[in-house]
This record gives sequence, structure tokens and C-alpha cells, in this order.
Amino acid sequence: MPVLFLPVIDAPKKKAKQRRSGEPAPQTPRAECERHLLTADLIVINSSGGKDSQTALEEVVKTCDRLGIPRSKLLVVHADLGEVEWKGTLELAREQAQHYGIRFEVESYRSEKKERRTLLEHIILRGMWPDSVNRYCTSDFKRNPICRVFTRHAHAHYGRRVSKLPAGRTRFKVVNCLGMRAAESDARRLLPNWVANKANTNPIKEVWNWLPIFDLSTAEVWDRIKASGVRHHWAYDLGMPRLSCCFCIFSPRAALILAGKHNRDLLVKYVAAEKQMGHTFRQNISLAEVLAAVDAGEKVERVDDWEM
Repeated sequence: MPVLFLPVIDAPKKKAKQRRSGEPAPQTPRAECERHLLTADLIVINSSGGKDSQTALEEVVKTCDRLGIPRSKLLVVHADLGEVEWKGTLELAREQAQHYGIRFEVESYRSEKKERRTLLEHIILRGMWPDSVNRYCTSDFKRNPICRVFTRHAHAHYGRRVSKLPAGRTRFKVVNCLGMRAAESDARRLLPNWVANKANTNPIKEVWNWLPIFDLSTAEVWDRIKASGVRHHWAYDLGMPRLSCCFCIFSPRAALILAGKHNRDLLVKYVAAEKQMGHTFRQNISLAEVLAAVDAGEKVERVDDWEM
């Protein structure tokens, strides 16, 4: 997971420049990652229902089976974004977990007051769309809900008195598996394949992030999916290269039109939100224009992949 560097601190600022210049993070040998798996109390696989998390799940199961780690230690978690997801995403993520006999849990956004809301409702409340600098769609709706899973399971194991663990008792150890790959973007190419998740480590639990398919190409991902026999999401068959939100802030115009063609009612809600907030979806793309293109029957010949 990328580290957020605050511009007011000089040393990290220098590091950030190195990362932007194309210096990859050190990579951890596979054998070392596997040693951590053997001592983990819980191995969490993040699942969006998309091709990369689907393949990451298969890779984690395959690795754990080889190491003799019981599948009871594995858990698939889906961060539910609500209506903004492609139809059938939650159900498919559950189906993929069940294929391997792995427990499945769903988490979603909760405010500090424990209020639940969908991503679109949250966007309207904030009055602005997410962007490359303010990616609260990822932090608030994906990362934070899944981190609650770590805490819940650690508390179930040790109780809530985190400062008074019995002498000699070790922390609850979580390996958090994500389907990010180096081939997806220049930014992701710089990520470490294994890193301590310091933000979620405390006296009761230690958390590590692992990218089990970091070195796979997109072609290799699809080869693995075909060989597995596990169903993939139908949006890919339409020509979508990613299974993210139906209308991702990073997707090109062609992807927005294709998604709008198959999710018109949701697009209408997005257009209404755009008008209500007075904030264009992206600086160079208005969703009102996308809806007009959909209704005009504009054809999409090809959808290029986009960087996250």
C-alpha cells in the first residue's frame, strides 16, 4: 500500500521525489513472504470481484495449500460500495470465495457516528467528486472498512484490553492480501510486494500487506482465470478492462459510455448529482455529456485500460 508523505516534512518529501522518478521499492523474496504466512493467525484476501482479486485469491489458496496452512485461517472480504458497483459484483465475490471453501465477509462504509451510506450518497454529502489527490472512494469505502475486519478478529481472539495482554502472548498476526500488480501502472510498479501495515499495527495486532500476483501480466491473469474454471464478471465480456465503480473517476470517456449503456439508471443519478453539486465529474469530462452520448447511441469500438 502506498505511503502518504506530508509535504511539510522534509525527509519524506525527498523520498516521494525518488518514487516519482521511477525508483521501485525493494521486493521481498517469496520464501520470506511464505514464512510470514506460516505464522499468521488470519490471512485476509481483499476481493472486489474483479479479475485481479480473483487471481490473487486463487494464488493465496494455492500457496497456503502447498504450505499446509488450513483454509480456516483464510478469509475473503468484500468492501461493498453499494449501488455504484457493477450489478452482481457482491454475489460473484461470494461465489468465488465459496468455490475454494473460504469464509466470506462483507464490510461497508460507516461514519464516526456509525451511519451507513453508499459511495454516491457520500459524494453528494461532500459536495465534490473524488480525484487523484482526494481518493476517499478508496480510503473511506475500501481500505478503512476492511481494516475494521482486522480489529474485529483480533478483539475476538484477545479481547479489548489491548494494553494488558498476558506476559508472553504475541500479537494477533494478519496478512492482508491485495490484487495490485506492477503492470497496472507506473505508480503501482513502485510498490513493495510485502510491507508492514504500520497504520493498522498496534499492541494487539500486527498487520502485513502482501501483493501475491504483483509480477503477473494481464495476459497471465486471464490465463489463470481460464485455467481455474471460476466464473469472472460479465462486465469484462462487454469490453471493460477493469471492474471498479461503474463510473470510475480515472476511466476514459469510452469506458464511461460503455458503462452508461449498461447502467443508464445509475448514470442518470450521477448526472443529477453532478448538477446538484455544481461540480463536473472530471475536469475534462461531464457525465451529462456522457449521458447524451449514450442516448444518441454512440458506439464504443474499444476501451483502453486506465491507471489507478
